[in-house]
Amino acid sequence: MAATAATTGAEALAKLRAAVSAKEELKDAGADVEFADGSKLPKDMETALRTSDGKPLSVGTIALYVMHSSNRTVYHKEHAKEKQRFPNIISIQFIAGRELLSYLQGTTKSVSKHFYIEGDSSGKGAAGAATATGAGADDANQQQTRSQQQAGGRGQQGSSQADEGGAGVEGGRPKQTPEDLLLRKIQRREGVRRDRINVLMSSHNFAADVMRLVGEAQRAKSSHNMNGSSGPAEKKRRLIIGCPIIVVPAAPTAPINLYNVRDFLLEGKFVHAAEAKRRDPTRKSEIYLEKKLGEHGFVRFKIVDSVKRFQDQHWKRLAAVITFGPTWQFKDWKLKDTAQIFDACRGIHIYFDDKKLEPHISDWNVVKIPLKKESRHQDSLQQHRVWDEVEHFLVHRKPDLLASGIIKIA
Repeated sequence: MAATAATTGAEALAKLRAAVSAKEELKDAGADVEFADGSKLPKDMETALRTSDGKPLSVGTIALYVMHSSNRTVYHKEHAKEKQRFPNIISIQFIAGRELLSYLQGTTKSVSKHFYIEGDSSGKGAAGAATATGAGADDANQQQTRSQQQAGGRGQQGSSQADEGGAGVEGGRPKQTPEDLLLRKIQRREGVRRDRINVLMSSHNFAADVMRLVGEAQRAKSSHNMNGSSGPAEKKRRLIIGCPIIVVPAAPTAPINLYNVRDFLLEGKFVHAAEAKRRDPTRKSEIYLEKKLGEHGFVRFKIVDSVKRFQDQHWKRLAAVITFGPTWQFKDWKLKDTAQIFDACRGIHIYFDDKKLEPHISDWNVVKIPLKKESRHQDSLQQHRVWDEVEHFLVHRKPDLLASGIIKIA
């Protein structure tokens, strides 16, 4: 039984959330998504869920992510196929996907960071708040403004003491945590809302700034608990100056080297190294790329093919290494054992799918990404896999290095 034309975006979202929270299986039924009770919803139907920049999430977008969220490789492959049939199926990034699943599974009551629900003021983030219109929205905005002013007035009492780590009790309440103080500082920088049209006078979205500063405070607190003092931990973080580094092979026969790495990592298109060299024969020792990584914004990466001149600070900035097979690729490395190398940075083995993998590569802790020599339709998929691996490694293993490379907040 397919959904009727009267089904609204809010009803479609509610139906998807009910099915996911009940752990019911969603099935691919061609142009529709089939539920456990036999009912169907069109894949291209828009739900009430929106991304932070206002893009609607279709039924197909949500269902595809739910069905394949446990395997990013399969997800990107299926998304590439579905996108050709249904242009409004958008890709969900790794970090945003966790928020989406938490909401659909019922772990959280609403969304706020990467998404908002159209028509639901309780679930709106910074982007969603600007879409409300009408008298009812104006009344709610006036009440919200008054509440914020009252809260701001209370927060300003003794704020100088709190910001500088003053009294242990503030206004009869326990001392605020570092996270609370950071949020207060950010809130004081935000623009004032206009009562009638409900838009921020400041065009900047502070959500990413807040989460980045809160993350830094949490890491500082963790270091303080382990070391008994935040001094050494702070000094250690300040030593990471400069953007993350990705090392590629120097060999001209490698699938990826400095001649064609820009085409692949930025454009999502593989160009044979020899062809790229004919196009631009200039020998470069390094290049810089700027790539948008999910919620983190634009991150600058340094790409090199030699580590001979590396100093200690360069080794600390290692984010990933692209391998092509031979062990002599690591002859100049400070770390001689491949187990240590692939623990210090993310190993990514890129090879042509018509070549048999060397036996020792199966022992390496690397993600294997095959490329087709002649066919180019899967290049974009494999490019996404590379950046997913790099982002995941930086977020979980080297968050301070990731922060040092951010040049523009999303």
